[in-house]
Amino acid sequence: MTSEDLRQIIKHGETSLVQFKEMFSTSAKIADEMIAFANSRGGAIIFGVKDKTGEIAGLSFEQVQEISREVGNIANDQVRPTIYIQTEVIEIDAKMVLVVHVQEGKNKPYKNPAGNIWVKQGADKRRVTDNAEILSLFQQSGTYHPDEAGVNGSSYKDIDTLALDRFFENVYHKPISEFDIPSEQVLQSLHIMDEQGRLTTAGVLFFGRHPQQFFPVFVIKAVWFYGNSIAGTQYRDSRDIEGTIPEMYEQGLRWLQSCLRRTQNGQSFNSIGKLEIPETVLEELLQNALVHLDLLKTAAIRLLIFDDRVEIINPGSVVGGHTMEEVMHGNSFPRNPLMANFCAKTMPYRGLGSGIPRVLKEDSDVQFVDNKEGNQFTAIIKRPVMSEADNATTDVTVKTADKDKQQTIYELIKNNGSRDPLNEPLNEPLNTERIASLLNIPYSTTKRIIKELEQQGRIIRIGSKKTGYWEAIDVLRVGDFAMLKNPDHYTSTYINKLNLFEIEKITEDGYSLKNIKELVNPNDLLLVPIDGIHDRNIYFHYSVAGATGACSVVTADRQYYMDAIKKRIPDLYEQQIKELPYVHLVQRALKRNPNFSLRIDNF
Repeated sequence: MTSEDLRQIIKHGETSLVQFKEMFSTSAKIADEMIAFANSRGGAIIFGVKDKTGEIAGLSFEQVQEISREVGNIANDQVRPTIYIQTEVIEIDAKMVLVVHVQEGKNKPYKNPAGNIWVKQGADKRRVTDNAEILSLFQQSGTYHPDEAGVNGSSYKDIDTLALDRFFENVYHKPISEFDIPSEQVLQSLHIMDEQGRLTTAGVLFFGRHPQQFFPVFVIKAVWFYGNSIAGTQYRDSRDIEGTIPEMYEQGLRWLQSCLRRTQNGQSFNSIGKLEIPETVLEELLQNALVHLDLLKTAAIRLLIFDDRVEIINPGSVVGGHTMEEVMHGNSFPRNPLMANFCAKTMPYRGLGSGIPRVLKEDSDVQFVDNKEGNQFTAIIKRPVMSEADNATTDVTVKTADKDKQQTIYELIKNNGSRDPLNEPLNEPLNTERIASLLNIPYSTTKRIIKELEQQGRIIRIGSKKTGYWEAIDVLRVGDFAMLKNPDHYTSTYINKLNLFEIEKITEDGYSLKNIKELVNPNDLLLVPIDGIHDRNIYFHYSVAGATGACSVVTADRQYYMDAIKKRIPDLYEQQIKELPYVHLVQRALKRNPNFSLRIDNF
């Protein structure tokens, strides 16, 4: 890493891959940071940088040596199992900084001597206590395979005997009844059943009569859209595909083939035509999604067809500490080895990690998105342009793709993830990582589009880069305060010289404001700027009376309001509020603070 590389990393602040430490704190705290990185995607702890400001404080030679020894001892003594770290010293602005690199571990879960397991949560970390999440960490290390687990409530009677007979005839060239040992013992030796007489997960998914009886979310959701946006409300075809894995593969492949175009491509008039996307590509990617999905994640496989592309979305990113580059070079890391084994014997699946390289050899434009945060793997196959007319349409579509994504991201922030966002309480704050995960858009693309929206003045960050979240600036919700463009047009239940009203309810017919009899047209509402009110008393409230006693009557309104908040909750003021331009944004920041709620009422 060069000094310029480090400068850029520090400039962008703490993330799920970077942690700043001005100085060494305690062995226990540093151990927990290392554990969180090893259980997640790895990362770096940078000593000599202030975590709140990103200011480079630097370290002395003696401090570098001492911290280097300490982190080495911690990796050996305070982390179970042991992790291996790398350190480097980089000089930047004539100051020394120590960078401790922690790789994503391959023996998860890692824990401290007290048995606590930590993972990264954005720029912070959190302790893992949920059994399913702990199992997921064991799964990533390859020490636990959910496809081998017994399924409660299942038994031999749930087996599709015809499918089982076909399997034994194809693989062993004789029925199961001709083996010298009882059938149940044969099935146990093949891990189709466990020792308790239950079918295994792989047994249900390959040989069950009704797999969705036990795994209702294990389906393929197939949608053929008009246009190129997943936010579109119109579709050409939509269906759920169910059955065993071999049955779902056959039905899914037929559905893809029926929706895609075929061209003559130099063949005779009587030929059925050549599929616009090579069938090998569809076969390999569909099998990959069915075999390598994460069985601990309750999500369906999705087949999405747009005018310009096909997306095959698999719930389960590349397993463990492995990378997309390794997969593209043919390295095999099966998440579900038992399912992969059955697949190789019942479908055109070859295994051995050869599927993705085979896809890349085809004459097709394929992009892979391995979303670790969302635990999702997406294959995006571009559809070729079929004619000059199609070419013109596709060019327009490609140029507008970012506009579609921009609007989709803006709508998500505007709606705050709710179906009825304006009348519901605020949901979990939306940061860039969560937006990318919810919309299945690459993080880099999401970050770029959010920057564009911010420059356009449509959204604003509340809080720091580390802990902040995004809000739509021009969206008013229940509980917000607004002004009326034409207050004389409405009947108020009391005289409000300040022209400031609280929104109580929002309907399709208009906005219901406190102390206003009529419904108000949304176009007749104005945002309330911090600097835009000339009577400072609108910001007065008994809860801050003591804190604002020192403020003079002639003090500017904004300063009066901000001083009141700063004196009551200085940390929140510094981190989130001091740069906000509108009252409703300040109010939301205050409402998200669990320890304090300042309201503009009783004026």
